[in-house]
Amino acid sequence: MGKASRLKRGKHSQRPRIPGIAESPYIDAFTTEEWEEARARADKLLLYFRDAVNALNGVIIGIDDATLQLLLLHAALAGVTQDDDLALIRRKVLPDETGRLVDAVEWIPKSFDTPEALLADAEEEARRRKAAMDVQHAQMSPDAKKAFDRMFRPAAERAFSAGTTHAARRFEADSDQTEEAKALRRQAERLRQEGKL
Repeated sequence: MGKASRLKRGKHSQRPRIPGIAESPYIDAFTTEEWEEARARADKLLLYFRDAVNALNGVIIGIDDATLQLLLLHAALAGVTQDDDLALIRRKVLPDETGRLVDAVEWIPKSFDTPEALLADAEEEARRRKAAMDVQHAQMSPDAKKAFDRMFRPAAERAFSAGTTHAARRFEADSDQTEEAKALRRQAERLRQEGKL
């Protein structure tokens, strides 16, 4: 039985209509759950195909985002997946510090990796993300800034408090009177008195 016959037969099935594929040749071919799972895998694969590099000359393969998404949805429907254990290269994310563009990706051969390089890359990404967040925060309207603070400040303060408490306990375990533990306790106490914790 050919694809057209199978798909025609599928049109008479009781499967639910999948949103967004009204003109697709795969209409009625998948359950909603199968479709959503394939879409999620395609989104994950997008991380590994963005800024893909020509292995022969190192030039970024220029595929527009819409085409890339269609290819990766096809790949997900075909069962393609990603396996870190088989990967010989890894993503190094280069966040856009202006907060306006899609993050670029640099591909690093895993055989060149060292723990120091991994740490340096993570710290570089963190710095770039912070710079992008600062730009985005500066571009917010005054009302949006107030809403942002109202929505996210309590969680940030709880995380900071938990972090300082954990760090103080860790230093305390090393020595009851370390200077680091004292400094963390003083800082936490000051923030509590200022109503920030």
